Amino acid sequence: DYRRGKPTNHRVFGEGFAILSGDALLNKAYEVLIENILRTMKQEYIEAASVISKAAGVMGMIGGQSIDLFFENKEITINKLKEMHDKKTGALIKASLISGAIIGKASKDDIARIGLYGELIGRAFQITDDILDIKGTSEKMGKTIGKDLKNKKSTYVTYYGLEKSIELAQKTAERAKEIISVYGDKSKLFVELADYIMNRDS
Repeated sequence: DYRRGKPTNHRVFGEGFAILSGDALLNKAYEVLIENILRTMKQEYIEAASVISKAAGVMGMIGGQSIDLFFENKEITINKLKEMHDKKTGALIKASLISGAIIGKASKDDIARIGLYGELIGRAFQITDDILDIKGTSEKMGKTIGKDLKNKKSTYVTYYGLEKSIELAQKTAERAKEIISVYGDKSKLFVELADYIMNRDS
């Protein structure tokens, strides 16, 4: 019902307009991508747009959300839980990193390394989100707390418990930092991002 401390779209304008605004924003993204491609016609822009569109579609975000809805009130395997979160959260984070690497004409090895980093921080972000749904406060989070349990959602906390989830989030973030640290000083922002994800309270 709340995001960033304010009532959500469906609460203010109704469910129909909330769905339409989501549709409009998703389509706007493709408008922006295509306009940039038409201006330059660069191959790397086209490849980056392909990565982003797949990450937003059934093989990414939408696919992850579908798994999430399907497994409400049902038991889930750990592999399916990882798949759900890697698609729902990790796919777009990974795509944002990979698309930048593609446009920057990075090597295949660098793109793979950056992609793995993206997967890991996406997973760490989602595990932390699951933890904050239990430990966080509505004031700091700016949204309704405890909704995962209330809606009987499958999360890392419901699968592993709170303490093991905290440990897993820490290990995942540390692994991400190890992978990206090979770039030395150039990786500073990405190391800080992994730390931020782990230490955030909102």
